[in-house]
Amino acid sequence: LLLQIAMFGMGASLTPEDFYRVLRMPRGVLAGFLLQFSIMPFVGWGIAQLLRLPPELATGLILVGASPGGISSNVITYLARGNVALSVTMTACSTLAAPLMTPLMFYVFAGQLVDVDYIAMFWNIVLTVLVPVLLGLVCNRLVLRLHLDAHRVESFLAVVSMIAICFICALIVAKSRSQILQVGPLLIMAVTLHNALGYL
Repeated sequence: LLLQIAMFGMGASLTPEDFYRVLRMPRGVLAGFLLQFSIMPFVGWGIAQLLRLPPELATGLILVGASPGGISSNVITYLARGNVALSVTMTACSTLAAPLMTPLMFYVFAGQLVDVDYIAMFWNIVLTVLVPVLLGLVCNRLVLRLHLDAHRVESFLAVVSMIAICFICALIVAKSRSQILQVGPLLIMAVTLHNALGYL
């Protein structure tokens, strides 16, 4: 539910203009899309092999690599004075492609570690990610048609999304506290390597 709230907030911050930008910067979007759904899961798999991570950590790292960027990546791009338009466009494209691409990449790189039910994963991502994002887009259009202050509504939903993301992280860490205490240094090393190689 919290993830659906976060995805709804992200969808509400998107406009048709974000998708039209694909036509204006196709090379950047295509490069980002290919790297997102090839290099990142592959690097996750490679680090898992290199550090000989247990299956649950290995699959988690691969799944993170195979997942699209979210609203937080757009906020960080803005704070870093990066190309926010490209980041938002990439987020929109990769999120819409996630139901197909995330299970596929997870199946390719983690299929030998765990049983991957592609169809179940596809529908799970559709309901958790795609449907809330599309509802957010509809909400955005309604706000514009009702002549409400779109900026204030967007800002409110962005804050709600960030709070939901913080709660998600807190709940996951709390639930996995004992395991994290056992594998903390190894997990930190794996995640740091994954991010550093992704940036590279």
